[in-house]
Amino acid sequence: MKIKGPLLSLEAHGKFAQSIIYSKKKTGQIGRKYHYPKTEPSQKQLTQRTIIGLLTAHWQVMSAGDKASWNTLANAMRPPITGFNLWIKKSQTDLLTYHGLAGYWSMNEESGDTAFDYSGNGYHATLKPSYPSDSPQRVEGLNEKFGKALSLDGINNYVDIPYGVLDIDGLNPFTFCCWRKRLVTGSFGSVFGNFQDPAPRGFLIAEFKPGGYFYYILSYHDGESLTVRSTGAMPLNGEWYLLHATYNGSGNASGVNIYVNGKFMGRDIVRDDLAHSITNNSSKQIGRAPASTGYKAGGVWDDAKLYNRELFLPEIQKQYQLLRSGARRQPLLK
Repeated sequence: MKIKGPLLSLEAHGKFAQSIIYSKKKTGQIGRKYHYPKTEPSQKQLTQRTIIGLLTAHWQVMSAGDKASWNTLANAMRPPITGFNLWIKKSQTDLLTYHGLAGYWSMNEESGDTAFDYSGNGYHATLKPSYPSDSPQRVEGLNEKFGKALSLDGINNYVDIPYGVLDIDGLNPFTFCCWRKRLVTGSFGSVFGNFQDPAPRGFLIAEFKPGGYFYYILSYHDGESLTVRSTGAMPLNGEWYLLHATYNGSGNASGVNIYVNGKFMGRDIVRDDLAHSITNNSSKQIGRAPASTGYKAGGVWDDAKLYNRELFLPEIQKQYQLLRSGARRQPLLK
């Protein structure tokens, strides 16, 4: 029990056991009955909570000038609200414009062959190759706050994201992120990729089992590429981790970064000679890369997102801090 101010006064605020909540608002002081929902949140509610968390992280790293602009707009409204609340409200109407979110697959669906895109851009993914007999399986996610996740066998299963979600040409920034519990069944497994078969044009974010590190490749079919591998070791098989793979669009390997649980994984530049566009007309895939070579990866994926901008370390760490509470995963790395 924690109450400030005389219990029956207008100055009271706080919670009285599990029965009454006192609070202050612009409209006046309020006393209301404590209520804990008895029903489990829907998959839509779980997804919405994550979106609010992402926008909150974005606001927390926003420049003082940008925050001031939102506060000015908010103060002009009637009744006035805070700049933060206006940002949250406005951003949800167009996540691509305000937050740079090109695709968001929460994977919270209970059944069906579709992983819906909750960015509002309509790039709904399909569970492949044949649902339900041979396709990713729905399993429990990180914790109850995350709902469901998708488990891939590392042999045939993958998630197919339709062409058009984001044109990645090697000269535009982007970020891919997801929660991942890895099970690399082969030596080289694709977390997320897009290659045009048979010419290897596209990109690949992969786990390399023998070396215990990540590969991040943007490749053109004449042999040109930006190829980077992490110097930090991958998490062990069966451990949840949050992956962010970013690229600044500079055309240089120094613009490629890999982060795990809010920590930069280091950068060993293997090749740095990309001179052409890597654009292709193939779909993007989770758990597989080019069809001819496969590079299939097994394990579990949850809450995958694709941005049309480079996320920087402060926002990446904020995302991890805001979303990790209560999950079965590693602590924030220093």
